[in-house]
Formats: sequence, structure tokens, C-alpha cells
Amino acid sequence: MRLLTCLILLLTFSLCQLYSSKPTVWVYSDLSDPRDQRSGGHPQNDPDDICSLAALLLEANRFEIAGIVFSSTNRKGLKDATPFVESTFAKAYAMARKPLNDALGGFQETIPFYRSSLYQGDDPIKFDPARDYSDLKTFPTVSKLIEVANRKPVFVLNWGPTTESAMAIKHCLDSGNVTALENIIIISHWTKSWIAQGTPEEPFKVANCRDDWEACQYLHETALAHPLVKFIELGSVGQTGVVNGSARYPKFADFQTSALGQVFIHSKFYHGKPDQSDGSTF
Repeated sequence: MRLLTCLILLLTFSLCQLYSSKPTVWVYSDLSDPRDQRSGGHPQNDPDDICSLAALLLEANRFEIAGIVFSSTNRKGLKDATPFVESTFAKAYAMARKPLNDALGGFQETIPFYRSSLYQGDDPIKFDPARDYSDLKTFPTVSKLIEVANRKPVFVLNWGPTTESAMAIKHCLDSGNVTALENIIIISHWTKSWIAQGTPEEPFKVANCRDDWEACQYLHETALAHPLVKFIELGSVGQTGVVNGSARYPKFADFQTSALGQVFIHSKFYHGKPDQSDGSTF
């Protein structure tokens, strides 16, 4: 019991050190261009990521955003969302930065956006637990994360399938990169749940596990087995907590005064509230 108490105190001290300055974050999002639609007129990927990204940028002064990787998904046939990201988010952030800095301060000059390197052909690449990921030359959006983690602690916010997060962890283990492994803290939304999509019998039957089950299973099992792998699973708290809890927010109209605010309020405003469920990760 005394040893357990000491371990808890050490962990608490380490986390306090991480939070002593702005936390560095790296985002893996399955965001796609909402005009890229499947049958029935629904966007290829859920627009909740669009809403969550607008929310993150509106409070970007709380973080050092090292990179936002979009279209990190295994959905086939996605169109390149780069033009949408540049015209919607990069432009809106540039417009909002000065007034936000005048009012609050601390908003970084630019936000690095990257299209996921999972798209290299007709079909996106899935995680292969039997593959050696020591060499990441073909996965620059994983390699860039490792470059950040080689220098400092970084919180990896997982808003979709865990493919690239799994590759990053396996790279560290395959290459013996203990520094990066110790510095990566993955916070994942809805890759395991006992309510809504998942059930107590099948908790992994959730949207962010279906497209790349091997990556999801690898991360969960490796985090249980390896003391240096830090993986925090949020389940459905984003929907039941962040989204449902905002239903009666009295100042939604204020978001109409900025381009970023308009993206936040209109991209997925269902049942009287914006669906920023992935925002639970930050």
C-alpha cells in the first residue's frame, strides 16, 4: 500500500510538471470536407470534428498546437480536404487571431495543418501489428509527431480511428525510442464505451474502432501491458457531458460575430447544441 501511495504521488507530481506551462497538443482528426458526401447526402465523415476543431481554435491560447492532422481515417474514396481546411480554418483563424489576442492574448501566429499520410493510393493504410514501424519515412504525419515528442511532452488528441497513434507507439517500441514514448500521452474519444454505440458485452463496437480494429486493440492492450504507454480513454463522455451539458448555454448568439464562431455554431448544431464531442479531449 505504501508503494502504491508513492507511485500515485510521483504520477501526480509528473502531471503537475506537464501542466506548469501550456500543454503541447497534436490532433489526429478524421475530418473531411463536408461537401464530399456519401449516398443520402451525408458527409463522408461526421462533421462533429469540424465543430470540435473550431472550438479548439477559439481557445488555442490555452495550448501550444504542434500539429493538426486531418482525414486521419480509413474511409475509402475521400477527396483531398486541404482546400476546405485552408479556406475554412486557416483563413478564419487568421481573421480571428488579432481580436482574440487583443482581448485575451496568447494565440500563436499560425496553426500547422497536415493531410494524413494514410492516404497514399486508392485505399487508406491501416495499422499492421506485425509490421516493424522503426522507419517512418512513408508516414510523415506520424514522423512529425515523433519529432515533437523527442523534444517535449505532447498530448495526442485522438478524434477518430487510432491508426496513426498506434503507429507512433509501435515505432517507439520497435526503435527503442524511450524519450518519445515517455513524452506521448494519448487522449482518445470513444474507442471504447459501454453505452450508446458500445455495450458491456462488446465495448469496442464504436465508430472510432470499426474502421481500424487492429489499431484500437493494439493501443488498448499495449497500454495495459507496458508501463510507459500512456493512453487515456474517454468513452462517451464527450457526448453525454460536453455536448449535452451545453444545451442551455445562454450566449450562442455571440458566436455569430466571428468566422470561427460561425463554423462552431453551424457545422453540426443538432438538437439545440453544437456537437463538439471530440472537444472532451482538450
